Amino acid sequence: MADVPVVLHPRPFSRATRLISSPAGATVAEIVNGLDLGAPYRDYARAWVDGVEVPVEVWSRVRPRPGRTVMVAVVPRGGGGGGGGKDIVRTIAFIAVAVVAAAYAPAIAQYAFGAEAMKGFAATTLFGELTLAKAITGVIGASVTMLGSLAINALIPPPKFGAPDPPGLQTPRYQLTGVQNKLEPYANIPRVMGKRRVYPLMAARPYSEIQGSDEFLRVLLCVGWGPLRLTDIRIGETAITAFTGVEIETREGWTTDQPLTLFTRALNQETVVATLDPSTWVQRTTQPLTTEIILDLTCPSGLAIYNDSGGRDQATVALSVQYRPNGTTTWLTPPAWTNSSDPGMSVAGTITIQGADASAVRRSARFVVAAGQYDVRIQRTTAAGTSRVVDTTQWTYLKTVDNTPALNQPGLALIALRIKATGQLNGVPNSINCLAESYLPVWNGTTWTFTITRNPAWAFTDLLRRRAGETFVADNRIDLTAIQSWATACDATAPNASEATWTFDGVLEGGSIFDGLRQIAAHARALYTIRDGKHSVVRDVAQTVPVQHITPRNSSGYQGRKVFVDLPHALRVRFVNAALGYQEDERIVYADGYSAANATRFETVEMPGVTSATQAWREARYVLAVAALRPETHQVSMDVEALRCTLGDYVVLSHDVISIGIRSARIVARTL
Repeated sequence: MADVPVVLHPRPFSRATRLISSPAGATVAEIVNGLDLGAPYRDYARAWVDGVEVPVEVWSRVRPRPGRTVMVAVVPRGGGGGGGGKDIVRTIAFIAVAVVAAAYAPAIAQYAFGAEAMKGFAATTLFGELTLAKAITGVIGASVTMLGSLAINALIPPPKFGAPDPPGLQTPRYQLTGVQNKLEPYANIPRVMGKRRVYPLMAARPYSEIQGSDEFLRVLLCVGWGPLRLTDIRIGETAITAFTGVEIETREGWTTDQPLTLFTRALNQETVVATLDPSTWVQRTTQPLTTEIILDLTCPSGLAIYNDSGGRDQATVALSVQYRPNGTTTWLTPPAWTNSSDPGMSVAGTITIQGADASAVRRSARFVVAAGQYDVRIQRTTAAGTSRVVDTTQWTYLKTVDNTPALNQPGLALIALRIKATGQLNGVPNSINCLAESYLPVWNGTTWTFTITRNPAWAFTDLLRRRAGETFVADNRIDLTAIQSWATACDATAPNASEATWTFDGVLEGGSIFDGLRQIAAHARALYTIRDGKHSVVRDVAQTVPVQHITPRNSSGYQGRKVFVDLPHALRVRFVNAALGYQEDERIVYADGYSAANATRFETVEMPGVTSATQAWREARYVLAVAALRPETHQVSMDVEALRCTLGDYVVLSHDVISIGIRSARIVARTL
């Protein structure tokens, strides 16, 4: 004989539910006594069979038959002042419940995947038994679009609907090709979840340096909050390893990362581009707190003496350098040059440039000073050459260095580059990009382990728990049991492709943590919620045992609404396609009965965290199914002591107003 399912609410002020099986033939009293409610709660237990309350005095004589559902709840009640046992809690709670017969479950699955596809999916229970969620709020008029209706009414609204760029979502910098690395002081630090190709922000102002006759560029990029695995670094579409003279350092954002060596201190670069001559000093002022001064000099047309045969002989230009603390009057000779081993830098305060070159000649001089602000001036000491002499010399840049670290925020994933100016690379490259993959803490039931993962459940949990080394929400405030179950469902193989059912590959920047949680959950058919004081999710999953039977006996004020909208013939799904190098792509997903030949009504849904065309198709079919098969909203008022369901629970509705369920009657007499 089949067991009798028992739905238990063991605590009076908790919506936590447990599903238990009881042997057939047991009385209600035996069922309740076997639940081990404990002394404080046993006297407050109430029992229902298929929504009809069983008085405690007859518990020992009522034996629920197989096929019936027993509901046991601990309900708060008290003395009411007069000792009459009146309920002390009379707050009215309003709930909106989408009520659908169990027979609708196959219809949804068939609508979402198509009749032919369902034949092949019959072996899996992941989608083949998909039922409707049981809670929808709000109502809209017939003129509203389907996606507008879902944004208001659906249990799991589409990931992105409304404004072009809601808070917390990726900006176009991470979605479109042809983008650039930008220097944006005080910008939000991105947070990469899953796997994406990104164009990182500049973490500091790039600067050039001259070593001998070679010029180098130093660049520091911030990919986002770590830890992140950084691979496949490119300039444009070309692998950075294809370029010569490029040095690279990466830091994934771990607390154990060593300091960078290619970009260590903050540097300010001021463009001068002033021609030097024997009669005039050229003067500039450094930044405050300067500890090192760097002077870049260039002979832009080359440096040579042209002889009678048309050849080039060596030419020499000598320069004098002086400095003084800003606000003083006495000029000083700089101490020994820091780069005194370079040609022409052996004498303190003097720069000698020699060459027989037709192309530009570059030199750099640097010296260390006590922290402060300084005036610096340069004058040419050699006379101007004749018509055969090419020796025009310019002071191109004044660079000042202080002891401030280039970046003092720990926990960031960084890329530092030192690039030699060559025929392949010249100027500041502004299209450096890389693949970034998130290391996320994964819970195995006892411990957390950092793992490369694209699972939305762990992205959701990580956003709650931490940022770099900073802790946000403690583990005891998170519903880890529900999250782990959700993560397992996400990792299951999808029915239409050899891939995980749900992944989240997105970049979050700006917005609130709540915005991020909502967006991540929506990409995996879940909704952020707080359940019994813990951060959790509501999922759209198949359920077989109702948590509550709602009838006119335990509710009042029934209202019913039905949404009438013009359903689209197809959805245009916009997503970032990993197969196309993470470029923005679009896939058209048709409703049943429509194709490119007859579809005329389209709506657009954006899924910025989806990078798979097959996942985009699955989610679009789900959206179409929800719109077509969940048009009704039923709303009732219930006393809090009678309310045992919460958002996402499976409930049954019987009501005479709309003739749903069997006929009901009240027993007025009995004959023994």
